[in-house]
Amino acid sequence: MKCPPKGGRHKDHKVHFGWLHFNEENNGKGCYKQVKSVKQGGGVRTNTYSIEETQNVDSLLKLGKKRFFPKGKSQKGSLKDMEVHLSEYDGTEIMEFKDRNGNECSYHDFLKSYGMFASQNYLYIKN
Repeated sequence: MKCPPKGGRHKDHKVHFGWLHFNEENNGKGCYKQVKSVKQGGGVRTNTYSIEETQNVDSLLKLGKKRFFPKGKSQKGSLKDMEVHLSEYDGTEIMEFKDRNGNECSYHDFLKSYGMFASQNYLYIKN
Protein backbone atom coordinates (compact mmCIF):
# COMPACT_ATOMS: atom_id res chain seq x y z
CA MET A 1 0.00 0.00 0.00
CA LYS A 2 1.38 3.38 -1.02
CA CYS A 3 1.59 6.07 1.66
CA PRO A 4 0.35 9.59 0.94
CA PRO A 5 3.00 12.27 0.44
CA LYS A 6 4.35 13.84 3.63
CA GLY A 7 3.03 17.23 4.62
CA GLY A 8 -0.10 16.87 2.49
CA ARG A 9 1.71 18.01 -0.64
CA HIS A 10 0.11 16.64 -3.74
CA LYS A 11 1.55 16.99 -7.21
CA ASP A 12 -1.88 17.11 -8.82
CA HIS A 13 -4.45 19.80 -8.13
CA LYS A 14 -7.98 20.35 -9.35
CA VAL A 15 -9.67 23.31 -10.94
CA HIS A 16 -13.46 23.45 -11.18
CA PHE A 17 -15.29 25.14 -14.03
CA GLY A 18 -18.89 26.26 -14.20
CA TRP A 19 -20.64 27.89 -17.10
CA LEU A 20 -22.66 31.09 -17.01
CA HIS A 21 -24.38 31.80 -20.30
CA PHE A 22 -25.54 35.24 -21.41
CA ASN A 23 -29.32 35.32 -21.76
CA GLU A 24 -31.05 38.30 -23.40
CA GLU A 25 -34.57 37.32 -22.29
CA ASN A 26 -34.52 39.64 -19.26
CA ASN A 27 -36.52 42.59 -20.73
CA GLY A 28 -33.89 43.05 -23.40
CA LYS A 29 -31.21 43.89 -20.81
CA GLY A 30 -29.69 40.46 -20.57
CA CYS A 31 -27.97 38.69 -17.74
CA TYR A 32 -25.76 35.70 -17.09
CA LYS A 33 -27.44 32.50 -15.94
CA GLN A 34 -25.72 29.38 -14.74
CA VAL A 35 -26.10 26.37 -17.01
CA LYS A 36 -26.69 23.74 -14.34
CA SER A 37 -28.17 20.92 -16.38
CA VAL A 38 -25.76 18.32 -17.70
CA LYS A 39 -28.30 17.69 -20.48
CA GLN A 40 -27.72 21.27 -21.68
CA GLY A 41 -23.96 20.80 -21.50
CA GLY A 42 -23.55 22.54 -18.15
CA GLY A 43 -22.80 21.44 -14.63
CA VAL A 44 -19.48 21.72 -12.85
CA ARG A 45 -16.51 20.22 -14.68
CA THR A 46 -13.29 19.31 -12.93
CA ASN A 47 -9.83 19.20 -14.45
CA THR A 48 -6.70 17.90 -12.81
CA TYR A 49 -3.38 19.59 -13.46
CA SER A 50 0.15 19.07 -12.20
CA ILE A 51 1.63 21.85 -10.07
CA GLU A 52 4.69 21.49 -12.27
CA GLU A 53 2.61 22.84 -15.19
CA THR A 54 2.30 26.62 -15.20
CA GLN A 55 -1.40 27.43 -15.47
CA ASN A 56 -2.38 30.94 -16.53
CA VAL A 57 -5.63 32.49 -17.75
CA ASP A 58 -5.14 31.32 -21.35
CA SER A 59 -4.34 27.73 -20.39
CA LEU A 60 -7.32 27.56 -18.02
CA LEU A 61 -9.62 28.99 -20.70
CA LYS A 62 -8.39 26.31 -23.07
CA LEU A 63 -9.16 23.59 -20.48
CA GLY A 64 -12.63 25.02 -19.82
CA LYS A 65 -13.49 25.30 -23.51
CA LYS A 66 -12.41 21.71 -24.06
CA ARG A 67 -14.69 20.53 -21.23
CA PHE A 68 -17.84 22.45 -22.25
CA PHE A 69 -17.30 22.42 -26.02
CA PRO A 70 -15.60 19.07 -26.74
CA LYS A 71 -16.15 19.37 -30.51
CA GLY A 72 -16.41 23.15 -30.65
CA LYS A 73 -20.19 23.08 -30.09
CA SER A 74 -22.73 22.83 -27.30
CA GLN A 75 -26.52 22.93 -27.13
CA LYS A 76 -26.21 26.71 -26.76
CA GLY A 77 -24.35 27.06 -30.07
CA SER A 78 -20.94 27.03 -31.64
CA LEU A 79 -17.92 28.19 -29.67
CA LYS A 80 -16.71 30.28 -32.61
CA ASP A 81 -19.87 32.44 -32.27
CA MET A 82 -19.28 33.17 -28.57
CA GLU A 83 -17.08 35.41 -26.50
CA VAL A 84 -15.47 33.45 -23.69
CA HIS A 85 -14.01 34.95 -20.54
CA LEU A 86 -12.61 33.49 -17.35
CA SER A 87 -14.15 35.24 -14.39
CA GLU A 88 -14.92 35.05 -10.73
CA TYR A 89 -18.42 34.04 -9.69
CA ASP A 90 -19.43 37.68 -9.19
CA GLY A 91 -18.70 38.36 -12.86
CA THR A 92 -15.35 40.08 -12.43
CA GLU A 93 -13.27 39.11 -15.46
CA ILE A 94 -9.86 37.61 -14.71
CA MET A 95 -7.27 39.01 -17.12
CA GLU A 96 -4.26 37.62 -15.24
CA PHE A 97 -3.50 36.09 -11.85
CA LYS A 98 -1.78 38.35 -9.34
CA ASP A 99 -0.39 37.55 -5.91
CA ARG A 100 -1.03 39.68 -2.81
CA ASN A 101 1.77 42.05 -3.84
CA GLY A 102 0.19 42.68 -7.24
CA ASN A 103 2.78 40.65 -9.15
CA GLU A 104 1.67 38.50 -12.06
CA CYS A 105 1.83 34.82 -11.12
CA SER A 106 0.58 31.36 -12.05
CA TYR A 107 -2.81 30.04 -10.97
CA HIS A 108 -1.18 27.77 -8.38
CA ASP A 109 0.85 30.66 -6.91
CA PHE A 110 -2.29 32.83 -6.88
CA LEU A 111 -4.15 30.22 -4.83
CA LYS A 112 -1.18 29.79 -2.49
CA SER A 113 -0.81 33.55 -2.02
CA TYR A 114 -4.41 33.88 -0.85
CA GLY A 115 -4.42 30.67 1.22
CA MET A 116 -6.88 28.89 -1.06
CA PHE A 117 -6.63 25.22 -1.90
CA ALA A 118 -9.47 24.71 -4.35
CA SER A 119 -11.08 27.36 -6.46
CA GLN A 120 -14.20 27.45 -8.52
CA ASN A 121 -13.80 29.54 -11.65
CA TYR A 122 -16.67 30.21 -14.01
CA LEU A 123 -16.47 30.65 -17.73
CA TYR A 124 -18.77 33.39 -18.94
CA ILE A 125 -20.07 32.44 -22.37
CA LYS A 126 -21.80 35.15 -24.39
CA ASN A 127 -23.07 34.71 -27.94
